[in-house]
Amino acid sequence: MESKIILFISENFGRDIQDIHLGSMIEKDLGIYGDDAVELILGFGKKFDVDVSKFKAAKYFSAEGDFILPPFLKFLMSNKKTKDELTIKNLVDAVKYKKLDEEIIKISNGN
Repeated sequence: MESKIILFISENFGRDIQDIHLGSMIEKDLGIYGDDAVELILGFGKKFDVDVSKFKAAKYFSAEGDFILPPFLKFLMSNKKTKDELTIKNLVDAVKYKKLDEEIIKISNGN
């Protein structure tokens, strides 16, 4: 399943397949945020038959055009994370459970 998700992201979002792995963070490592992130989650849900209706995108992705403010805020807040991270592993686990929400992400992250 990991390779299918990686291929999906590579083909639909123009990321090099060698740069995507299980630990890749969607926003931080792959640079997918804003409308593209929403498109990724909706397309992922449809392609892999995963319920994404309870996924809180704003918790994981910066808004479109908000590429300067998050690093600045991170600096001001003593390097505290401003957004939670969503990884390829989280997506793989979402396929296993057929849903992507806070509960599945916590399970996926071992919490």
